[in-house]
Amino acid sequence: GWTDFGWQGLRLQVPEAWNLGRVDGNADSGYVRLDDAHIVRGELEWRTVRGAAVHLDALVGRYLETLEKKARKTGIAFRVQRRASFLAEPGWLAGREHETFTWQADYQAYNLALRTGADRIALLRVLAPLEERCDAMVAGVVSSLRDEHEAPQWYWSVFGFRFHMPAEYKLDEHELRSGHIKLTFVHGRDTCQVERLGMARQLLRG
Repeated sequence: GWTDFGWQGLRLQVPEAWNLGRVDGNADSGYVRLDDAHIVRGELEWRTVRGAAVHLDALVGRYLETLEKKARKTGIAFRVQRRASFLAEPGWLAGREHETFTWQADYQAYNLALRTGADRIALLRVLAPLEERCDAMVAGVVSSLRDEHEAPQWYWSVFGFRFHMPAEYKLDEHELRSGHIKLTFVHGRDTCQVERLGMARQLLRG
C-alpha cells in the first residue's frame, strides 16, 4: 500500500511503512528523512536559489565528491552512475532541468535532482539494501514528486494527518509524536495551530 507525504510545499507518494524520522529547516531550505522499521528509506532536501546561474550538474558533482570522500575514509567501495535511466516513464521530466543518478556503497541509492521552479531545487533520494529488487518502488516514489510551493495552498501530510494550509502561513513550530501531532503556522501577527490527539485505546489496539 501507498500513502501520501506532504511537507513545506513538497509532496510524495511513499509506501505505507515509511514514516517521518527527522525534519530540519524551513520553507527556504530544509531536509526530511523517511524511515521504515529497519533503515532509512527516503531523504528529501530542498533549497531556494537565486536565478538560473546555479547549475544542477555542478551541485550533483559536489554532492557526489563529498560522498566519495566519506566512503574512502571508511574503506567502503563507492560506485556512481550519473544520468542513470531507472525511470520507466520519465516523460514528466521533459523540458525541466534535472539529473537522475545512482550510487552504491553499503546501500544502493536512486536520486533525482530537480529544479522545481525558477528559484527552488529539490534532491530526492530513495535507499535500499544492496540485495533488494526495488525498481517498482523507486519509480513509484520518484515519479510522484511534486512541488506546490507556488500554489495558493500547501498540502501537509504526516503520520496520516492531512490538511491544506494557505501558503502565506509558514510553519513556526512542530511537535510530532504518534499520539500527539501539533503544527503551528504564522502569518504576520496571525497564528493557526493544527493539532491531532490520539486516544490510548487507539494507540494500543493491535
